Amino acid sequence: MNIETTRLTLTTMNNEDWPIFEKLYQNQDIIKFVSDGLSPEQVNDKFLSRMTNWHIESEQWLTLVIRDKVTDQAIGIIGIIAQWLPYRQSEIGFLLFPQFHGQGLAKEAASALLNFVFNDCGFHKVTACVVDGNNASIKLLQSLGFVHEGCLREGIKLRGQWYNDIRLGLLHHEYQSI
Repeated sequence: MNIETTRLTLTTMNNEDWPIFEKLYQNQDIIKFVSDGLSPEQVNDKFLSRMTNWHIESEQWLTLVIRDKVTDQAIGIIGIIAQWLPYRQSEIGFLLFPQFHGQGLAKEAASALLNFVFNDCGFHKVTACVVDGNNASIKLLQSLGFVHEGCLREGIKLRGQWYNDIRLGLLHHEYQSI
């Protein structure tokens, strides 16, 4: 799969992308709102679980590498995990290297992926789970039209501390009106 935007290309992650994935998941500043530190074996297992052929009824992640269109430099990953049956929903997630934060690149990549998810695949809803305190991600999702749907109180434990899990959602008809 190849999705292009003005500044980016989003391509299906493959075996050659292992160094990018590993670097993202071993950087504590990047994953501090995602998970506790993972062992090298756990990172490898997570990577391998995303090396399958994805389709809308898959119950696994479609992971795309985000690259600068001009330099071909990887800036992060973005993806969805489908929950097609029975309600045509998916969850979106993304990780970017810190030097690319604040440039609108995550929003550009997410917008392109949402276009694919809603218009090409026919999903009804896309959700996001964001750890309370990850204000940049919440702000980004809200700028794309996502609406706060609730809070799973102390729904995730990171570094020995409980955090609320904020739920956001975007419906197809809401996306169409943006």
